[in-house]
Amino acid sequence: MSLNAAQTKLKKEFMNFTGVDEKTAISILKKYNFDVNQAVNKYFESESKSGPNAQKYEQIFNTYMDSQSKKIEAEGIQKFCNDLGISPMDAVILVISYYFGAKKSGEYTKEEFCQGMSVLKVTSIAELKANIPHIRNELMDEETFKKVYKFTFNFSRESKNLEFESARALWEILLPFVFHFHKEWLQFLDQLPKEKQKDISQDLWNMLLEFHIQVRNDLSKYDPYSAWPSQIDEFMEFMGFKPQFEEY
Repeated sequence: MSLNAAQTKLKKEFMNFTGVDEKTAISILKKYNFDVNQAVNKYFESESKSGPNAQKYEQIFNTYMDSQSKKIEAEGIQKFCNDLGISPMDAVILVISYYFGAKKSGEYTKEEFCQGMSVLKVTSIAELKANIPHIRNELMDEETFKKVYKFTFNFSRESKNLEFESARALWEILLPFVFHFHKEWLQFLDQLPKEKQKDISQDLWNMLLEFHIQVRNDLSKYDPYSAWPSQIDEFMEFMGFKPQFEEY
């Protein structure tokens, strides 16, 4: 099969991510109509269930699994983190959860855990622990950070919005990787009166990242005419910014 330029690029992406040879990559991509995301997910799903390391993944999962729910829950996650040498409040666990494709904070299903280990290309806790510095450094890459950051909102919420205290705790561990004004943002949140410490919407969560992209380390780049959530406008007032609106 002759590939066009776009398909050739997708083939290279698939090969780099999965480590398979060219013939295998083309075969799998053809099966999923060159939808690289679906092809990657299906590849690792298959590897985690029937690949050469499937039994290893299951054995590791069973080490942490709750015998009643058949999931890894709070106690198992604490043990998992202890074995990795990290705190459950370390941002690294959010990156790991992202690669696991975890749907809910505080638990991993067998499918999520095994597929995630396959995606991370590790076959033991020792290998995963050795890879922690690399996983942490991935948060310094803006594109990876965006994916993990947006994943974290849905992963962590229990309803439509994210509880204020939960959002603050997550911002405290995530924002230092990218947001120059992360300390000031937390100070702003802490000085809000109780009646304003409301649950955080997905719009505010995502727009804070867009705010960072616009201003970087220079608040003078802030555009007051943009449709920011009110909390971001209030943050700028907290920082002493006084917008100069044009008169007509």
